[in-house]
Amino acid sequence: MLITDRDLLALEPRLFNDVGWIGQRLHRSTSATMMAGGVGITDASGPFLGLGIGVGSVLVIGETPVEIAEIASATQAAISLVRASTDDPAISARALTGTVTMECFTFAPQIDQVRRRIVRALGLAPGATTEDGPLGEDRIVDTGAAAHAIALGALHLIFAAA
Repeated sequence: MLITDRDLLALEPRLFNDVGWIGQRLHRSTSATMMAGGVGITDASGPFLGLGIGVGSVLVIGETPVEIAEIASATQAAISLVRASTDDPAISARALTGTVTMECFTFAPQIDQVRRRIVRALGLAPGATTEDGPLGEDRIVDTGAAAHAIALGALHLIFAAA
Protein backbone atom coordinates (compact mmCIF):
# COMPACT_ATOMS: atom_id res chain seq x y z
CA MET A 1 0.00 0.00 0.00
CA LEU A 2 1.41 3.37 -0.96
CA ILE A 3 -0.32 5.35 1.79
CA THR A 4 -2.01 4.82 5.14
CA ASP A 5 -4.49 6.78 7.20
CA ARG A 6 -1.61 8.77 8.78
CA ASP A 7 -0.85 10.22 5.34
CA LEU A 8 -4.38 11.60 5.18
CA LEU A 9 -3.97 12.99 8.70
CA ALA A 10 -0.76 14.78 7.66
CA LEU A 11 -2.65 16.57 4.87
CA GLU A 12 -5.84 17.21 6.83
CA PRO A 13 -5.19 17.28 10.61
CA ARG A 14 -8.89 17.56 11.59
CA LEU A 15 -10.07 14.78 9.25
CA PHE A 16 -10.65 12.12 11.90
CA ASN A 17 -12.29 14.59 14.29
CA ASP A 18 -14.61 16.18 11.75
CA VAL A 19 -15.57 13.31 9.44
CA GLY A 20 -14.30 10.16 11.13
CA TRP A 21 -17.90 8.99 11.18
CA ILE A 22 -17.80 8.56 7.39
CA GLY A 23 -14.94 6.05 7.78
CA GLN A 24 -15.03 2.58 9.20
CA ARG A 25 -14.69 2.27 12.97
CA LEU A 26 -12.23 -0.49 13.77
CA HIS A 27 -12.13 -0.12 17.54
CA ARG A 28 -13.40 1.92 20.49
CA SER A 29 -12.20 1.75 24.08
CA THR A 30 -13.13 3.83 27.11
CA SER A 31 -10.45 2.32 29.31
CA ALA A 32 -7.18 2.74 27.42
CA THR A 33 -4.23 4.03 29.44
CA MET A 34 -1.61 6.50 28.30
CA MET A 35 2.03 5.65 28.97
CA ALA A 36 4.14 8.16 30.87
CA GLY A 37 5.21 11.10 28.73
CA GLY A 38 2.54 10.53 26.07
CA VAL A 39 4.72 8.20 24.03
CA GLY A 40 2.37 5.23 23.92
CA ILE A 41 -0.96 3.72 24.81
CA THR A 42 -2.08 0.47 26.42
CA ASP A 43 -5.45 -1.16 25.78
CA ALA A 44 -6.13 -4.43 27.62
CA SER A 45 -8.58 -5.58 24.92
CA GLY A 46 -5.60 -6.12 22.58
CA PRO A 47 -6.58 -4.28 19.39
CA PHE A 48 -3.08 -3.72 18.02
CA LEU A 49 -2.51 -7.09 16.39
CA GLY A 50 -5.53 -7.68 14.24
CA LEU A 51 -8.65 -5.65 13.51
CA GLY A 52 -6.72 -3.89 10.72
CA ILE A 53 -4.98 -1.59 13.22
CA GLY A 54 -1.24 -1.21 12.68
CA VAL A 55 1.61 1.19 12.02
CA GLY A 56 0.16 4.12 10.09
CA SER A 57 -3.29 3.80 11.63
CA VAL A 58 -4.78 6.83 13.35
CA LEU A 59 -6.18 6.82 16.87
CA VAL A 60 -8.37 9.61 18.18
CA ILE A 61 -7.60 9.86 21.89
CA GLY A 62 -10.09 12.18 23.50
CA GLU A 63 -10.13 14.85 20.80
CA THR A 64 -6.49 14.41 19.73
CA PRO A 65 -5.64 12.43 16.60
CA VAL A 66 -2.33 10.55 16.82
CA GLU A 67 -0.59 8.13 14.51
CA ILE A 68 0.59 4.69 15.52
CA ALA A 69 4.36 4.75 15.07
CA GLU A 70 5.10 1.23 16.30
CA ILE A 71 3.26 -1.82 17.61
CA ALA A 72 4.94 -3.28 20.70
CA SER A 73 2.36 -6.01 21.41
CA ALA A 74 -1.34 -6.75 21.05
CA THR A 75 -2.02 -4.39 23.95
CA GLN A 76 0.61 -1.65 23.51
CA ALA A 77 1.48 0.80 20.75
CA ALA A 78 3.91 3.70 20.45
CA ILE A 79 2.17 6.85 19.23
CA SER A 80 3.10 10.24 17.87
CA LEU A 81 1.35 13.47 17.14
CA VAL A 82 1.17 13.92 13.38
CA ARG A 83 4.62 14.25 11.80
CA ALA A 84 5.50 15.67 8.40
CA SER A 85 7.14 12.37 7.50
CA THR A 86 7.32 8.91 9.00
CA ASP A 87 11.11 9.37 8.96
CA ASP A 88 10.84 12.23 11.49
CA PRO A 89 11.21 11.42 15.20
CA ALA A 90 8.01 10.73 17.14
CA ILE A 91 6.33 13.73 18.75
CA SER A 92 5.16 13.03 22.29
CA ALA A 93 1.49 13.60 23.10
CA ARG A 94 2.35 14.86 26.61
CA ALA A 95 -1.06 16.45 27.16
CA LEU A 96 -2.70 13.02 27.05
CA THR A 97 -2.55 11.31 30.43
CA GLY A 98 -4.29 8.66 32.50
CA THR A 99 -7.27 6.64 31.38
CA VAL A 100 -8.60 7.84 28.04
CA THR A 101 -11.22 7.14 25.41
CA MET A 102 -9.66 5.88 22.21
CA GLU A 103 -11.23 5.32 18.80
CA CYS A 104 -9.71 4.04 15.59
CA PHE A 105 -11.31 4.82 12.25
CA THR A 106 -9.92 3.95 8.84
CA PHE A 107 -10.42 5.24 5.35
CA ALA A 108 -8.67 2.22 3.80
CA PRO A 109 -11.56 1.41 1.39
CA GLN A 110 -11.50 4.95 0.00
CA ILE A 111 -7.70 4.89 -0.25
CA ASP A 112 -7.82 1.55 -2.07
CA GLN A 113 -10.51 2.73 -4.50
CA VAL A 114 -8.42 5.76 -5.51
CA ARG A 115 -5.21 3.71 -5.64
CA ARG A 116 -6.79 1.28 -8.10
CA ARG A 117 -8.08 4.13 -10.30
CA ILE A 118 -4.71 5.86 -10.43
CA VAL A 119 -2.83 2.64 -11.10
CA ARG A 120 -5.18 1.82 -13.99
CA ALA A 121 -4.89 5.39 -15.34
CA LEU A 122 -1.13 4.82 -15.50
CA GLY A 123 -1.75 1.75 -17.65
CA LEU A 124 -0.78 -0.67 -14.91
CA ALA A 125 -2.64 -3.46 -13.16
CA PRO A 126 -3.31 -3.34 -9.41
CA GLY A 127 -0.90 -5.62 -7.56
CA ALA A 128 2.54 -6.88 -8.45
CA THR A 129 3.76 -7.72 -11.93
CA THR A 130 3.41 -11.41 -12.73
CA GLU A 131 5.41 -13.39 -15.27
CA ASP A 132 2.52 -13.99 -17.67
CA GLY A 133 0.37 -10.99 -16.72
CA PRO A 134 0.36 -7.24 -17.32
CA LEU A 135 2.76 -4.82 -15.67
CA GLY A 136 1.71 -4.17 -12.09
CA GLU A 137 1.83 -1.20 -9.76
CA ASP A 138 5.23 -2.32 -8.49
CA ARG A 139 6.56 -0.70 -11.71
CA ILE A 140 5.69 2.82 -10.46
CA VAL A 141 8.99 4.68 -10.30
CA ASP A 142 7.96 7.85 -8.43
CA THR A 143 5.96 6.39 -5.55
CA GLY A 144 5.96 9.74 -3.73
CA ALA A 145 4.00 11.47 -6.51
CA ALA A 146 1.60 8.55 -6.80
CA ALA A 147 1.09 8.49 -3.03
CA HIS A 148 0.31 12.22 -2.96
CA ALA A 149 -2.23 11.84 -5.79
CA ILE A 150 -3.85 8.89 -4.00
CA ALA A 151 -4.09 10.85 -0.73
CA LEU A 152 -5.69 13.86 -2.44
CA GLY A 153 -8.11 11.62 -4.31
CA ALA A 154 -9.07 9.79 -1.12
CA LEU A 155 -9.68 13.11 0.65
CA HIS A 156 -11.92 14.15 -2.23
CA LEU A 157 -13.98 10.95 -1.95
CA ILE A 158 -14.24 11.30 1.84
CA PHE A 159 -15.32 14.95 1.84
CA ALA A 160 -17.71 14.42 -1.10
CA ALA A 161 -19.40 11.59 0.81
CA ALA A 162 -19.58 13.66 4.00
